[in-house]
Amino acid sequence: MTEKKILVDREDAAYVERIGYELSARQSIVKDMLRENAGIHTETFDAYHRELVEYNAKFETAKREIEKKYVLPATDGKRADWTLDYASAELTISII
Repeated sequence: MTEKKILVDREDAAYVERIGYELSARQSIVKDMLRENAGIHTETFDAYHRELVEYNAKFETAKREIEKKYVLPATDGKRADWTLDYASAELTISII
């Protein structure tokens, strides 16, 4: 397995981090509501669930953009796993 490290634009890294944070927050709220048996047939639950679905879609789109902009060019289109360190904006790519 070959590994590459590249720096991504800090704005790109910050955007993915922000969307990931919002997604994680909604996941925690929905899990807590379910754990506390707060009821899934309420306007509040519906609102958080809608936001959860929305942020999940945004996060998946942001990840695909990172793949298109950075991963695919660095791997010549080969299949790869990758991680993004938000603090350093360093992308670690492992070619499979």
